[in-house]
Amino acid sequence: MNNDIILTLKSNKENYFTGDNIEFTYTFFNNSPQFVYMLPWGGQYATNWIGIYNYQNQKLQDLPLVIYELKFIPQKDEFIRIEPKQSHSIFIQGKIVKTMLSKFRSKDQKKYEGIFIDFDNSAVYLKEPGVFNIKAFYQGTDDWSKKGKELYNLDNIFVGRLESNEFKIVVR
Repeated sequence: MNNDIILTLKSNKENYFTGDNIEFTYTFFNNSPQFVYMLPWGGQYATNWIGIYNYQNQKLQDLPLVIYELKFIPQKDEFIRIEPKQSHSIFIQGKIVKTMLSKFRSKDQKKYEGIFIDFDNSAVYLKEPGVFNIKAFYQGTDDWSKKGKELYNLDNIFVGRLESNEFKIVVR
């Protein structure tokens, strides 16, 4: 079923300046002949859903910034049913900021100074202006599938890893 679910990612524009809002649209498309359930937890932080790489294709530093209550049992309404040939989009918003941040739960409270994409609950450290490659990830687990079946009698819960298209943004 992996080839039947297509993950795409796009941003609201290509060029950004400090202070600009950045919006990502994270879309699942069901290209299969049957419905599928997706559980878009993807992790506790926005940065778990989006990979940002520098011009040398090195993944940039993600910084969790707040505490989240960890959830181990999804609620039934958190599973999204996507019908055949239909899509579901999730919007992720951030802001390009120049500041100093420290990684949450870091023993040494190391400070990072420079340019970030700040998602409120997490940030990606860009360090300085440049060209960045962006792509999205999604992981549907066996555990989620089993819980959905056992607790809510849901069939066809996606299990597997998805990776989206890649595109560039420029931060000036």
